[in-house]
Amino acid sequence: MHSPVHSLCTTAKLTKIAQDHTFYPFATTNPADYANLRSVYLDSTLDPLLRELDFRQEGWRLEHSDPKDASTPITLKGVVFNEMKGVMSDAGSLYFEEFQKHMYRNTIYGCNSGGNPLDIPALTYDTLRNFHKFHYHPSNAKTFTYGISTKSLKLMRRRHSFNKPTRPAQRTIQSILTLHP
Repeated sequence: MHSPVHSLCTTAKLTKIAQDHTFYPFATTNPADYANLRSVYLDSTLDPLLRELDFRQEGWRLEHSDPKDASTPITLKGVVFNEMKGVMSDAGSLYFEEFQKHMYRNTIYGCNSGGNPLDIPALTYDTLRNFHKFHYHPSNAKTFTYGISTKSLKLMRRRHSFNKPTRPAQRTIQSILTLHP
């Protein structure tokens, strides 16, 4: 028998709990692996490429049903668009989204964190870039680490990663917490 948390995770409901934050857990006992994983996560979160071609592939796009035949009907496609169509075709997910929308009206918890498939085509590449630039900034980040490691070394590396000159100057790091066993 699985725990309620396992059931929650396997039915993809964990993201419903985390509508107000993005969480990237990782663990290793190897210091080199830790440094590499930290670097990859920070870089992909704070400095992703966000190319328009990737947006078209992953988000949404208009494409002929058969890309090799221009006479076929044009349809909406995209990884996120198709995933959310699948999620919203499930009666339980649809009920949950409607419940959240009405229960938590005018708050972030009333929003569909994956996006309503009917609304996804309204998202533009520039809107995505601006959203990322504002929300995925080190000043909005909270980091938590656990383990036997030099606290000052971790903080120094994080501050170096977080204080890149490409980010808005008016923002500063809010907090970093390191836990030790």
